[in-house]
Amino acid sequence: MGEGSLTEGQKMAIEMLNKRIEELYKTLKEKENSLEKATKNLEEKENTIIKLKSEVNALEKEVKRLRTKLKEKEKEVEELNKEIAERKIEVKKLEEDIKEKEEKILVFKRSEEELELKLTQCKSLTEEQKRELKSLENKLSEKDEKINKLEKELNEITKINEEWKKLFKNEPKFKIYTIISETGSRSIDELSKTLGIPLVHVKRVLNELKEARIVKIDGNIIKKIG
Repeated sequence: MGEGSLTEGQKMAIEMLNKRIEELYKTLKEKENSLEKATKNLEEKENTIIKLKSEVNALEKEVKRLRTKLKEKEKEVEELNKEIAERKIEVKKLEEDIKEKEEKILVFKRSEEELELKLTQCKSLTEEQKRELKSLENKLSEKDEKINKLEKELNEITKINEEWKKLFKNEPKFKIYTIISETGSRSIDELSKTLGIPLVHVKRVLNELKEARIVKIDGNIIKKIG
């Protein structure tokens, strides 16, 4: 059937059908474009997911490494705490040794004063008494040598003690012990304010010092034992 044999209605129907086909083709192209964009977007998302997974794996490895390092640091801290405890024991022994040396020096100084008094009284004595005086002078010289030796030892021990104090000056226990030793007694609140340490932490340190028989806790007042 030729185009000339079509009726007007058929021509209009064909024209409308062609327009409809054009619209559908246009819609199809738009859908294809949308699908292409969606496919591209999906690929970008997949690439992003792959990248994120890679970053997550890297972060997990880093976390694992940091955890391992943390365990090593915790072990180092534990060893340092043990060493600090040992050093504190040594410091205490040194302080006791210093006290003993100071007491000996006092005894020797009293003896020296007595000998000097005897020496003064023997200025115009007989030959026999002079010989006795000579003996006393020798004893006095020996005492002086011992005193010098003890003073030298005391200076060395004091120097070592000062070094230990510098080493542990930032330790809460040592700070508290130093304050109590210098002042005689302080309240728990004063210690907390002076050191800038929370009250609960100060109480815990004081309980440890109490168990070590270094301080005495009388209510809110802390006193040094000895």
